[in-house]
Amino acid sequence: MTANTLLIKRRPHHVVMVAYPDVQILDVTGPLEVFSRASRWMQEHGIRRELAYRVEVVAPRAGAFSTSSGVRLVAERSYREVARADTLLVAGGRGHSAARGNAELLAWLTRMAARVPRLGSVCTGALILAACGLLQGRRATTHWAYLQELHQRIGNGVCQDAIYTRDGNLYTSAGVTAGMDMALAMLEEDHGNAVALGVARELVMFLKRPGGQSQFSDHLAAQFSEDAGLRHRVGGDPRGLSRALSRRLRFRSDSELSCALAGALDPRLAEADSVALACGRPACVDERVHSSTSSPLPGTIFLLFFKIR
Repeated sequence: MTANTLLIKRRPHHVVMVAYPDVQILDVTGPLEVFSRASRWMQEHGIRRELAYRVEVVAPRAGAFSTSSGVRLVAERSYREVARADTLLVAGGRGHSAARGNAELLAWLTRMAARVPRLGSVCTGALILAACGLLQGRRATTHWAYLQELHQRIGNGVCQDAIYTRDGNLYTSAGVTAGMDMALAMLEEDHGNAVALGVARELVMFLKRPGGQSQFSDHLAAQFSEDAGLRHRVGGDPRGLSRALSRRLRFRSDSELSCALAGALDPRLAEADSVALACGRPACVDERVHSSTSSPLPGTIFLLFFKIR
């Protein structure tokens, strides 16, 4: 097989993203950027001469519409004009409740689901698919804050901790940025691990993100509560924290600790790092925060010190 054989002209894979007013902008643009970047990456690396993917945003009406952030996107055409696609995705966001009350949209999605080789949802887009009856008897997930609602609609098929799910030709993702993880999985299905890994590196992403989505609900909530308790215990004095941590880690002064944090090389920081990792926190030296009005110590070290002292 010659290089010319590999570069024969092929029709681009058509990805259609269904959006609507008050959609979450990252639900739309995140996955589409994965596919678009994949097209460019494969051209740049001589894998394909033409684009591998063609992406399109459709909405109830062609033209501009506002997302939940206030930024406006432009739909190339109404979803009513679309009769076929290779991958059909439904975005989520604040406007999902109104979208799933649109009987015409639901009827169109139901028809299209029987035609497309691959169907998927991002975030609360799963609730729109559920309203069509397309998730009955299937494995699915959504944003962690809406898992209970999805469970009420489809029963035991809900995957509580999944970043994304695949059930046959049906994909669903957890909230917002998880749609990009799902798109990478679709890319890997289409073009293999090497291409997906290359694109993930270009986008500074994990190809396989560690952990499930519960880390973003339960652990973030814990961090917020610890932050509040910490502020109460130190009386809002970051320099007091700096002095206390300097003593704990055997630095002679706050300035010596600050220099060590800036360089992230001092072996005495290993103690804080190892305990941080044992507590399920990132290594402290990777979260330096510098401000003219506060100590340069990272918040993770603050929380760690007062949690284990």
